[in-house]
Amino acid sequence: MRFSADGEAVIVHDETLDRLFGVPRRVRELSATELADLGVPTLAEALAAMPAATLIDLELKEQPTDDLFATLVAARGPEAEAVVLSSLKSARLTGRAG
Repeated sequence: MRFSADGEAVIVHDETLDRLFGVPRRVRELSATELADLGVPTLAEALAAMPAATLIDLELKEQPTDDLFATLVAARGPEAEAVVLSSLKSARLTGRAG
């Protein structure tokens, strides 16, 4: 999971769009609308498409934002039920949800 230029959480693994979409740009350089035009869903869209009981493991590729936690709370409630946040990078995660 990464963030668009306008701060929207989007579901894309790579830092750039080149390998999967043939676009030699970083995810962070495009707005959520521009990414959607390429087929990159927002986190909110992905969560809305899944049953609430589906376990979600979000691999954070970047420092999380308050908006990320707000999106999770809106979709899964104040406890962000059935959501796991993971990261392969050393990052300081703060308990902003709740």
